[in-house]
Amino acid sequence: MTAHANQWLNDDMTAQIDNVPSYSLIKKHGIKRVRLIISETCDVQVIAPFSVVKADIDIFVSSKKSWIDKTLAKQRQKVIFTYSVDHFREGLIEGLWYLGRSYQLVFNADLPKGGFFKENMLVIGGDLSTNEKIAQYLNLWIKERAEDVIVDRVSYWSHKMQLFPKKITCRNMKSRWGSCSSQKKLSFAIGLISLDLSLIDYVVIHELAHLRHMNHGALFWELVSSFCPDMKSLRKDLKQYAPVLIIQ
Repeated sequence: MTAHANQWLNDDMTAQIDNVPSYSLIKKHGIKRVRLIISETCDVQVIAPFSVVKADIDIFVSSKKSWIDKTLAKQRQKVIFTYSVDHFREGLIEGLWYLGRSYQLVFNADLPKGGFFKENMLVIGGDLSTNEKIAQYLNLWIKERAEDVIVDRVSYWSHKMQLFPKKITCRNMKSRWGSCSSQKKLSFAIGLISLDLSLIDYVVIHELAHLRHMNHGALFWELVSSFCPDMKSLRKDLKQYAPVLIIQ
């Protein structure tokens, strides 16, 4: 989960600004507070009103240095599914994670374009002339598999829960495993495909529950736990991973 810190800036706020942690800044209209975000990929970002000057933002960020350091240390302990085609070819990576299991990648240019599982291997065929082509194909293949699995699980749990989204999308997400909009549209991280099916089901149930309760109140958690009795242990397990999935 992305970490957040909010604060009003005022004239009484003092801090040492000699060592301001590195951050990216986004200015927005219609907000009153400065917001500090640390993503699953350890990006530090500040969202601030246009009226707040850079010097005051530096003071705010500097005042949060201890929290930033602790949060970054915690985030860096998480498993991030980042792969390099070079490392695959050189045997430096054991395998690609798919539904909670690691598969050794085998490249075979003599086979038609496609991917298929064989025992503990994922065999990739087609044009393997460049790493860029391999990465492009693997990313597309993973996205298609993620869409197949997630749409299937949403369909299954929608009928169980009698909650039906208007649209389902799968995309690369840096800080969330899933989201639900007020228009009843669900989005899921492609990175879910790396996880065990029980964790995917928990995320699907969680987002479907938001179709009824657009909050994290008691009624929301009661609904989730009624369909996912192991909710607490699954939430704990999920925190070990980041939703990002990168093949390059």
